[in-house]
Amino acid sequence: MLQRLLRKKFCQTTTKSSKQVPTRRRRKLQEDNSTRYADLRPVSFMDSIESGVEKFPEFANQRSNGADFQLGIVGPILGVQKDEEQAEIDCLHDSIMMERHGAHSAQENQARKVLHASEQRFTPIDVGQNVLMPIPCVDRPKIGPRNLLGIITAVTDGFYSIGRQNGHLRQTFTRNQLAPCGAEFFSINSIPDGETSLRTVVGASSISGSQGHAHCLCLSGCTTNRCASRKKSLLCNSRCHHARTSTNK
Repeated sequence: MLQRLLRKKFCQTTTKSSKQVPTRRRRKLQEDNSTRYADLRPVSFMDSIESGVEKFPEFANQRSNGADFQLGIVGPILGVQKDEEQAEIDCLHDSIMMERHGAHSAQENQARKVLHASEQRFTPIDVGQNVLMPIPCVDRPKIGPRNLLGIITAVTDGFYSIGRQNGHLRQTFTRNQLAPCGAEFFSINSIPDGETSLRTVVGASSISGSQGHAHCLCLSGCTTNRCASRKKSLLCNSRCHHARTSTNK
């Protein structure tokens, strides 16, 4: 029963491909049990056989009348096609992996060249030497220096720790951020043990204070310590309390 259903389905899938062959000729070839399948399926027979093999593998080696069908050419061709496709995929995969390894090696070589050029341009700085470091724009006040003096207190894996009279800075710096000074302004013995931030050090060393400006929004005349300016021992200016009258002037 299963063979009949498969035979019926197979005949339906291959009927369209055999329209180019006359009915009498096709019937004659079937009666003679001809194995010349090229005469039975002229052009699209290969596609029909290939689709039939994929869908009905149990019926791939049989004819419509139950006799064995010789697929001595189609079978090897299908196998060769699959082998060629697999070989092409393997070759493409190998070429991709080769390009990836080549790109990885090129990046490593480029990194080594950059490090070598940086080492030649920026010589190492010894501990205890005074340096000049730039102040970031976000930490620099409106009126203040662009650079800050410090002293090298430690070197760890190419990162430099800086000390000031206010203490040791929490952040570390790379070699290209520092410029050695010819004179000595600080000594390691004068650096306290505490830690501080760069913005605090910049504000303490600037004559205009830290970043931004201090102002108050008082409405009562700035008579108590609730006033931000009076609490910091500063006089009110034109930015305070929207130019209202104040006693802290």
